[in-house]
Amino acid sequence: SGGLLLASALASVSGSRKLYMIGVHVALLAQLVFIGVFGMQAYKSYGVQEKADRFPLFVAMFSGSVVALGAMYYFKPKKPKAP
Repeated sequence: SGGLLLASALASVSGSRKLYMIGVHVALLAQLVFIGVFGMQAYKSYGVQEKADRFPLFVAMFSGSVVALGAMYYFKPKKPKAP
């Protein structure tokens, strides 16, 4: 997961507009996938005694992914306003 986001970050700072757009969109899609996966794992491990030790980790990873997606959206480049 970290390697995919690192590759996306490197593509977005490459200087090429095409690689920039690919990197940004791959990173956004990856964050959405991480949110889904960690949310599902947290849901499935909630209340299961055998998985109780993993539940806090899944919740932390889910929360971190939500915050990261929010930060990506907040800090995305804004389109210039038309005159």
